[in-house]
Amino acid sequence: MVNYLEFRKSISSELIAVKDRVRNLIGGVHWGEEGRYKENVLMQVLRNYLPDSVRVGTGFVVSGEQCSTQIDIIVYSASITPFFKSGDFVIIEKSGVKGIIEVKTKLEKSQIKKVIKDAHKNGELIESQIFNGIFAYEADLHTTGNALPQSAIDALTHFKGKVNNIAFGSNIFMKYWASGEQRSNMTEHISFYDLPDLAIGYFISNLCEDASGVLLSSEQKEYYYPLEGGKEQKRIPQFEITFPQEQEDATNANTNS
Repeated sequence: MVNYLEFRKSISSELIAVKDRVRNLIGGVHWGEEGRYKENVLMQVLRNYLPDSVRVGTGFVVSGEQCSTQIDIIVYSASITPFFKSGDFVIIEKSGVKGIIEVKTKLEKSQIKKVIKDAHKNGELIESQIFNGIFAYEADLHTTGNALPQSAIDALTHFKGKVNNIAFGSNIFMKYWASGEQRSNMTEHISFYDLPDLAIGYFISNLCEDASGVLLSSEQKEYYYPLEGGKEQKRIPQFEITFPQEQEDATNANTNS
C-alpha cells in the first residue's frame, strides 16, 4: 500500500541521519567544512526530487552590472546555459533562476533577522517571484513559546514576501502567502506550521512545485502534501503574521507617489 506520509517523513530522517556524520569525525574544529558538506548533502537530496527541467548548483546570480552575494543553493532552468560553470559552481543570469536557498546548520533566534535580510537582498536582485528559502537542519524555535522573537517578527514584516519558505529544523515550517492566495478573503500573511518530521519534506515539496511551474494533479498533491485534511490544521496561531489590507494600500500609495 502506498504511504506518502511516511515517505515524506523519511526525507527528514535521511537528512537528519547524515547531518552529524562529519561532526562526529572532526568535532567542532572545522565548522566551515561541515557547513559546505551539509550544503552538498541537501543539494544531492534536491536532485533526487526536483524535475528534470531544472538544475542545482551553488554560486552567484548576475543582474546587469549587479551581482548577488554567494548563494548556498541555486535552482535554475536546465534550458539556460550559465555564464560560467565548474562542477556545481555556477554564475548565472537572473532570468534562469527558479529558486535560491540559504543553508544553516543551526538557526539561532538571534540570527534570524540577519539571515532573512541577506536572503531578501538576493531575492530583490532577482526581482521575479521565485522560491526564496532558508533551510536550517536545526533551530531553537519551538512551539511552546507564546510568540515569535520580536527580531524575527520585525524582519519578516519589513522584508515580507521575498523570503517565502523556511524550514526550522524537521518540525516547524514557515510559508508566506500573497493576498488571496490561500483561504478565501484572507489578506497577505505568513503562517507557521507544526509538522513533526515533515517540515523538511514540505519545504522540498514547495520547492518542487514552484520549480516545475505546472499545476499539480490530485495524485501529485497527495504525494507532495500527504497530511490528511491539509497542513492548515497544523498552523501555529500565536506565530501568525498578517498584513492588513490598509497597510498594503498605504504601501502601494507611497510606492506610486
